[in-house]
Amino acid sequence: MMRNVHSHPAEQPTGRNIPNGPPIGSISKRLDDMLSTPFCSHIINYEPPRGFLVPKFSTYDGTNDPFDHIMHYRQLMTLDIGNDALLCKVFPANLQGQTLSWFHRLPPNSVGNFRDLSEAFVGQYCAPLDTSKISAPCRT
Repeated sequence: MMRNVHSHPAEQPTGRNIPNGPPIGSISKRLDDMLSTPFCSHIINYEPPRGFLVPKFSTYDGTNDPFDHIMHYRQLMTLDIGNDALLCKVFPANLQGQTLSWFHRLPPNSVGNFRDLSEAFVGQYCAPLDTSKISAPCRT
């Protein structure tokens, strides 16, 4: 009796779809999105200071005011507020769900500083929100 050595879905041979699973192409696209970065090379190559610990902060899921989130993030990062590369590099750690997916879909080399990232973030999450749930600065 032969046993299927590919017992785990992730171990299925490539090029074939898993029964009742998403098409391989959509999985590949999603993995590509997760592994891509919008940062320019100087941010990608930046090394945080020795001993730097990422502060604990609440993650953003797209349901609150993005301006408040940026302000809160900058306050937690006050010791390194002048370090644009560090602000950029740590920012994705405070995103979750669809907001993290949005970040990874930003075009490569589209973020050269924290202002670029902040503008893209607020632009994405300010307009489509239900304005009854957010504060006045985001309402138009």
